[in-house]
Amino acid sequence: MNISDNNTGTNALSAHEREIFVFLVGCIIPSAKDLDLPGADDPVIIEDIIAIGQQNTSNLKKLICELDTLAPGDFQDLTSREKAALIHEFRHQCTHSALFLETITATGYYRDPRVLEHIGVEVRPPFPEGYHVEQGDWGLLDPVRERGPIFIMPD
Repeated sequence: MNISDNNTGTNALSAHEREIFVFLVGCIIPSAKDLDLPGADDPVIIEDIIAIGQQNTSNLKKLICELDTLAPGDFQDLTSREKAALIHEFRHQCTHSALFLETITATGYYRDPRVLEHIGVEVRPPFPEGYHVEQGDWGLLDPVRERGPIFIMPD
């Protein structure tokens, strides 16, 4: 089935598009059962990722369409090995779409309270309290400061 066969013409993903999308984000960030961490394909997280992606629906649908177009047949009928090869090809041929997918996946994943708690980040907005950041060694920047400007001053 091609995306155009199942496209409802609305901004929402069709069932076919959603299945492909869930598979893709699950490949980007799989669950870690040993750490009790969900994958990006977790039902709660996937809704957030889709909501982020639908702020730019044309990019979201485009990336799914590009992947579906690369598929030798119906994406749903491919084996796991064929899907993995297809994703590899997608990343190399559709770099802009792959970057968009990776960005919205990481954004949605790292907003999930379970993930934030696991990595030790307090679950709250950064403003107005902010987050405490340990001061590092600012002396590491001395070679950069000593190098001087590396740009050309405009006339």
